[in-house]
Amino acid sequence: MLKKQIILFVSLFMLLFSSTAAAANWQWINSNENFGLFFDTESIKFAPIAKGGIDKNIIYVWSRYVYDDAYAFKYPYNGKPSKSSVQYRKLNINEETITTLEEIWYDFDGNVLGVEGKAKTARVIPGTCGDVIYSAVKEYARIHAEEIADRSIR
Repeated sequence: MLKKQIILFVSLFMLLFSSTAAAANWQWINSNENFGLFFDTESIKFAPIAKGGIDKNIIYVWSRYVYDDAYAFKYPYNGKPSKSSVQYRKLNINEETITTLEEIWYDFDGNVLGVEGKAKTARVIPGTCGDVIYSAVKEYARIHAEEIADRSIR
């Protein structure tokens, strides 16, 4: 009897964590011969401001690059091929800037190769990957503003 309870508890515990991990909803933005570019629609939030309000001109989001095998070996992270990377970004619509707050690189097996947390802000330059991310997230936030606002206040 105790063994069945333990198995049930472990199964429920695993189910809870697997559903949390699967919560990301990666929306394809663009791709080329080297990588695919995505953003997580479930992570988009507007910046909080005083008295429980939000600033819809500041948007936080996770983005993701998935690299082609040849590209991963040609441009390794700290000497090791990186199959993908995710970035936590802050988009400032008024200033037309994008800040990378955190970046995490993964190997072919999904193991973390490295994490960098030094904020890097850049102007959005037309025709760059930053521009593609900025434009896609800005448009998504415009269309889904009410949903994102509700999520941002929670």
